[in-house]
Amino acid sequence: MGLTEIALILFVALILFGPDDLPVIAKTIGKLVRQGRKMMNELTREFSNTISMQSDTIMDSLKDTSPKEKVSQEEPKQKEDTNVLQNNDEEAEKKAEDNGVAVKHDETNEVDPM
Repeated sequence: MGLTEIALILFVALILFGPDDLPVIAKTIGKLVRQGRKMMNELTREFSNTISMQSDTIMDSLKDTSPKEKVSQEEPKQKEDTNVLQNNDEEAEKKAEDNGVAVKHDETNEVDPM
């Protein structure tokens, strides 16, 4: 808000409420604004505490997971990845044989044309 807008609002308030009631109304509005800010700060603090407590609980539960449990959880994924790679290799060999390309089986899995 600009200075002229504030002055206009004060002028209208002065005309509507008069010079005797204006200080009382301003004091009441000030108290309401203060109470509103206080409630918002308390609410924000409560939300922050709740969120940090929940994130701390999650982090603690992740730390409590033993390495053996982590390995057992990762094993199925590793086995699945290995199966996918083996299937892809077999499919590539089939396609190469169908196209008349000799497949060389060594460490690098390179394909040599005939």
